[in-house]
Amino acid sequence: MLALGLASAVPLFSQPAPGEIVSGVQNRILSRTPAGPPCCVVRGGPAIAFESKRGPDGAVWTLVIGADGSVGWIKGLKAAGLRATALPRNGAPILNVVPADPASLDSAKQIQPAYPTGEISGSAEAMTTNSFQLALPPHLNPFGGRWLQLAFGPVKGWTSVYDVSLSWDRSAAPLSGLVRKPFLPKPAGAREWLRPGEAVPQIDGSADSYRTPEGPFEIEELIAGAPSAPAVPELALVSNSGSWLMVVKGARGQTGVVPLAQYRHVLGKFERADLNGDGAPELLVRDTFVHGDGYTSVLWVIDCSGPATGWRAIRLAMEADAEDSSDSRRDSAWWVDRGAAGSVLWIARSDQNGVAFRAAKYANGGLSDLAGAAYYAAVTGSFDSHAAAQSHALAHPAELVFPSPSVSGGKTWSTGRLFANRMPAQRWAAPRRATVSRVRRSVTPKDP
Repeated sequence: MLALGLASAVPLFSQPAPGEIVSGVQNRILSRTPAGPPCCVVRGGPAIAFESKRGPDGAVWTLVIGADGSVGWIKGLKAAGLRATALPRNGAPILNVVPADPASLDSAKQIQPAYPTGEISGSAEAMTTNSFQLALPPHLNPFGGRWLQLAFGPVKGWTSVYDVSLSWDRSAAPLSGLVRKPFLPKPAGAREWLRPGEAVPQIDGSADSYRTPEGPFEIEELIAGAPSAPAVPELALVSNSGSWLMVVKGARGQTGVVPLAQYRHVLGKFERADLNGDGAPELLVRDTFVHGDGYTSVLWVIDCSGPATGWRAIRLAMEADAEDSSDSRRDSAWWVDRGAAGSVLWIARSDQNGVAFRAAKYANGGLSDLAGAAYYAAVTGSFDSHAAAQSHALAHPAELVFPSPSVSGGKTWSTGRLFANRMPAQRWAAPRRATVSRVRRSVTPKDP
């Protein structure tokens, strides 16, 4: 009772106000509601705050959007007085807004011009109408469909969070991790990564160098370092008149490029891990793009240690959703296991024959499968959606999410761990009452 009384005494005015930029959120777990079940992890910072309220646990919770697009409630944030203003994107002279909450009207018919800048005063959840976002499956869709309420003096209006650019003192709250709109730098910031017409090492092995197209580039998404760890690989997803590139920046400032299919791309889960034990982390990142037949998702393993001319980017097939293809693969997951024997990359893919798993080590510029006759899954639970499985796993940090090895009763996602031998699987499973079973090993598919 004493703890509840102290929590109840915390004043709401000490929490961030709507439109404040907050730091220290990266890798924090968000909840769907104040004190509710976990929903996601913030993979990029900073975040912007919208609303604070006291939860049923007596603590004050704040609704935020992380720089990676994650949306949820988090407790313990303090006001820092660092406010953001909204600016038009892509050089437009003024912001376009709708006059009322977009959830309550046909906003497409109500757009009206506003002012060059606006103060953020709130947010709302609205139905997604973007065709690209609608084509992505839930487990690969990072877009929250949020709208911002902007104040222009006595006038207020609403606009999509992806249609504005946020301005704040970036030296006080620098970018780190996965960053999307509206947190991205202005288009001119792409010049720090790439200059039109220059020759840059092409690191996917298909050519020695790549001459970038003429004209301005725009950063679409960013995987940034952090002031506390500056010597790590970074990546920018950039576009230029239909051309898409991943631009990789190494710890020494060198750059290399990976030309991508000329479709709209979105980055997903990323991780920096020293896969080959040389002391320099590789960068692993999920890349998904939508095309006329459906969507395709791949995993890039990028080794950018040493001179840029020796960098390597390996492309691994993850998912392909094509209505007319018998080779469609739906649902996948990947993670890195760090153990006494070094780092192991695990990949799980579902296809028309079920789910197959691959465990591989990276060395000498390539991946090789772990030796052994069989892999084993220790399953703690099965769920009918990725969101439900992820919520469970976030509450049990030792567990991972992957497509269910055995689909029954419509349960398509599982939580637990994978092992390359039976005995460690059984030891891990025993205290958790997990079910251990042998799983199918993957035959490496062709790139989609």
